[in-house]
Amino acid sequence: LPKRVVFTSTGKTTDGKKAKVVFEANPTMRLHDIDVLHEMPYVIRRLVQALITKPFVFERYDGEAKIVIEIEGQEPFSVHGVAFNELTLMK
Repeated sequence: LPKRVVFTSTGKTTDGKKAKVVFEANPTMRLHDIDVLHEMPYVIRRLVQALITKPFVFERYDGEAKIVIEIEGQEPFSVHGVAFNELTLMK
């Protein structure tokens, strides 16, 4: 379980101003590790394994989370709370 997670996204608002959103969290609990192939019928599972990869889904609960929003020409503001995250990993 990572000690800290940071996601950053940049873009523009609908009126063309530059925007940046940063999500920071301290994961406190791993909820589920889901082997996606295990949930599929055998034939489909073998086909996916042969042609693609082995996907996993990890679900986490983040006890301390913060989102910082920065919009060009405005004072940055933040939102604090908790978060539920899903991460897909392709092995």
